[in-house]
Amino acid sequence: TTLTVSGGSLGTGAVIEWFTGSCGGTSAGTGSSITVSPSVTTTYYVRYNGVCNTTSCISQEVTVNPLPQGSLTANGPFCGTDGGAGMLTFTATAGADSLSLLLQDQDGVIYNFDGNSYPKVASGVPFNAPVTPITTTTTFTINAILDANGCFRNSGITGPTASIVINDPATVEAGGPDSACQSATPAPITLSGASVGGGATTGAWSITFGTGTLSST
Repeated sequence: TTLTVSGGSLGTGAVIEWFTGSCGGTSAGTGSSITVSPSVTTTYYVRYNGVCNTTSCISQEVTVNPLPQGSLTANGPFCGTDGGAGMLTFTATAGADSLSLLLQDQDGVIYNFDGNSYPKVASGVPFNAPVTPITTTTTFTINAILDANGCFRNSGITGPTASIVINDPATVEAGGPDSACQSATPAPITLSGASVGGGATTGAWSITFGTGTLSST
């Protein structure tokens, strides 16, 4: 940023002095203009200092906006091949709404939430995933963020990745068939060969016709 003084008159032997902190504080340079690169918002003061007198200072604030920062989260999980309406949320810890996000999925497809291809994003407000419904687990990663102040970040993002998880539907195979002869003192029948699949981890037997008792091992 270049700061330039204009107006007034130098007077005999006068120099232009720049300061930070206060008028006459820490020197920031001399001359009609200076180039500065503050890391935080800083006020600069300038005055004419001549043989006969020194003027009071005028000031100019240089505002330094933080780079946008935050984390991406996702809704879900969902069950079955029908999937669900995938939603993502970006929660900003720095930067100004509204935000443009450049997202990429695990297949390398790019989605630009810049207000053109997809709507811009507001911090903390869920927005539709670029593909919906989501039928398989899909991971989205933020490649870049641009905020309303024009500040841009493409690295060091706090939480750049979120996954919309789709769990497989449960399936079951009962095994068998099994048969036994009628008896006044029936012997136990062992049912085997059953299996569960998909997202299931356990299964349970039940009697749908006839009587008896079940136990599992």
